[in-house]
Amino acid sequence: EWEMRVVAECLGTRRNVRRIHWGGGTPNLLTAGQMGRLMHLITDLFHLEEESEVSIEMDPRVATPDQPATLRALGFNRLSMGVQDFDPRVQAAIGRIQPESDTVGLLEGARAAGFESVNFDLVYGLPYQTPESFARTLERVVELAPDRIATFSYAHLPEQRRIQQAVDASGMPEPREKLDLFLNAVSRFEDAGWQWIGFDHFARPEDDLAVAARERRLLRNFMGYTTEAGDDLFAFGMSAIGFVADRFVQNSAALGEWEDSVREGQLPVVRGYHLTEEDKV
Repeated sequence: EWEMRVVAECLGTRRNVRRIHWGGGTPNLLTAGQMGRLMHLITDLFHLEEESEVSIEMDPRVATPDQPATLRALGFNRLSMGVQDFDPRVQAAIGRIQPESDTVGLLEGARAAGFESVNFDLVYGLPYQTPESFARTLERVVELAPDRIATFSYAHLPEQRRIQQAVDASGMPEPREKLDLFLNAVSRFEDAGWQWIGFDHFARPEDDLAVAARERRLLRNFMGYTTEAGDDLFAFGMSAIGFVADRFVQNSAALGEWEDSVREGQLPVVRGYHLTEEDKV
C-alpha cells in the first residue's frame, strides 16, 4: 500500500488507467477481503476508465468455487490459468499435481460468472512429454475451448530458479522433439479454429488480438501481445517491472529485501534501463 501511494503521489494527479493485471503466479491465494481491499486501493489512487481490461492470473489448485463470482464483482473481466499439461506423469515430474477437475471447475466457474475471456497457459518441452501424450492434452484443450491459449517453451534453469531443482529432468525431450511438440500444437489449434497470433499465442478469430493481427496493428511489450501501446506501465510488489518515461524499472524479487526497502521508506527498485534512441526505433 505504501509503495502504491508514494508512486501515485509522485505522479501528482489521479492518472487514468486502461488496463489492470494481477500477476505473479497465484494472486488468487488472497482472501476475498484482501482482494477487495487491494482493488479499492487501486481505484482510489487511479481512475479506471470505462470498458477497461481487468485481468488476473489464477492457479486452479487453490481456487475456491466462489472466487470467479467474487472477482467478477470486483470488476475483473479476463482470467488466465496455468494448465501446463494434463498428463499425470508429466505433472508428477514437474511437481505440479493438478487434477483435471480443478481446471474444468475454474473454467466453468469463470464462464458462469460472466468473464469475457479465459486463457489457458500450456508448456511444451517438459519431462516425459511425447507427441502422443501432448496430443491428448491438446485434444482436451480443444474440447474445453478457452478463448486464448499460450503455449510456452520450458526453459530448465535450476541454478537460477531453485523451484526447478525438484524437476525430474531425465525425461526431457531432445530439441527436435521439443520443436515437434510445438508445431503439433500450432497445427491442432489452427485446425480447431484458433488463430496463431505469433510466437506462442493463439486466439479465437473474433478476439481483439486476432483482429489486430489481421489488421496489422498488433503490438508487443515485455508482458506479451497487446492491442494498445500504453504510455506508462506502473508495477508494484516483488519483482514487478514497470515502464515509465522511457525507463524500465524492476523491484527486488526477494521478499525480505522488498520489505526492508518499504519499511525504510525507500522504493524497492533494484535495477533499471533507460531506452536509447536506437531502442525506440
